[in-house]
Amino acid sequence: MSGYAIDSIGFNPYQYANDQAFWNAYNSYNVNYKGANQTATAATTTSQPAETTTTSPAFKSLPKADYSESSSSKGLVAGVVAAGLGVATLVYASKRGNGEGIKAGFRNIFNGLKGSVSKATDEVADAAGDVAKDKLNKLKIIYEKGKPKFYVPGKTETITDPTEITNFLEKNARLKGVRTKTGQTTILDGTFELVDGGIKNTVTFKDGKVTGLNNGTNDILNTFFKDGQIIDGLDPTNQAFAEKILEQISKVQKGNLTKAEWQGLTNIRYQTKVGDNLLEATRDAINSKPNNMKLTRLKALNENSDEVLAYIRDMRDKGVDISAITQKDFITNNKLPNGFKVGEFTFDFGAGKKILVLDGKPVAMIEGGKTYDLSTTKFKAFLEKTSSDKNNEKLIMEYIEKALKDNKIPEGATIVQV
Repeated sequence: MSGYAIDSIGFNPYQYANDQAFWNAYNSYNVNYKGANQTATAATTTSQPAETTTTSPAFKSLPKADYSESSSSKGLVAGVVAAGLGVATLVYASKRGNGEGIKAGFRNIFNGLKGSVSKATDEVADAAGDVAKDKLNKLKIIYEKGKPKFYVPGKTETITDPTEITNFLEKNARLKGVRTKTGQTTILDGTFELVDGGIKNTVTFKDGKVTGLNNGTNDILNTFFKDGQIIDGLDPTNQAFAEKILEQISKVQKGNLTKAEWQGLTNIRYQTKVGDNLLEATRDAINSKPNNMKLTRLKALNENSDEVLAYIRDMRDKGVDISAITQKDFITNNKLPNGFKVGEFTFDFGAGKKILVLDGKPVAMIEGGKTYDLSTTKFKAFLEKTSSDKNNEKLIMEYIEKALKDNKIPEGATIVQV
């Protein structure tokens, strides 16, 4: 099912490349990285993905660069884009380039993992997490409808309402998949078949312990296990069989399975943790839609909440005074306090175009549901076009300067600690 399939566990890790719903979700509002409602389209994939289009959001805030040195580089770029890793991927690749740039970084990652695009994608997913701010490590504030919402690192809430969870997942796509290879998903419960001596045995486990065992004719759980553990004193043959079951459970929990084994797994309960967000859910089968979902996520707080006030005090103990975030100039007058900056915002340029601004500079144009970054011909040409005796770039910079003048905060802006 689109958007709910297995993610990077032995099936095609680029399954989302042609999934428009995935891209819509990936480019929607995210408290950890406030996007700009971008959409993108990836090229058709077979066993290895083709090169993505130039409108991919993964490159939306980076300077122009050449990502097409080799088929391995292109395959990895397409893979990490399809996995929804975004700008952090390229930041991490740049670091792996050892001073030679992004292109060299992708080559080094690819070669270091013996040419496996899927393994390289997983490495980037894991290592780029902190760069991507998947796990919030500083206070972040989203200014919407004239009011700030505060997000404090580690302060979460648990949601059980299905509609609210579904809406959140549409805006946080990486939680929707089962991500065992990156270590972000753990299978807690499940049922599978284990063939031993030509006999098909049905095994059920919960939290790593065997809770059911049937050989197709009889319930034989009590012959081998008590309270989920192997019974003492089994003969060597039965001991080996019981150990084989526990080994298979360990493989299932870690997701170290073949495609056939994944397809045979049923009655699944699992947890996927991406940054500060944790989804617990069940599935009838691995490709089924999640049910019984419970979501733990960062909590939107106000300026008078205990969590925000305690964070201010903790920062003061570290020698940093951010108490201005509770004062009238910020809360009511929209004035940016010392120690913070406007990280990102968008504004309507007119004629169906929106401009994405990052750290005070235009980095992309959004038009017709697509995003065009600084490497695209369309955005470069747009910046050079002239109207009212000024080119569009100058008009945009004048707007940005006015929007940020006197420490003002534009509507919808993400505010971060410097």
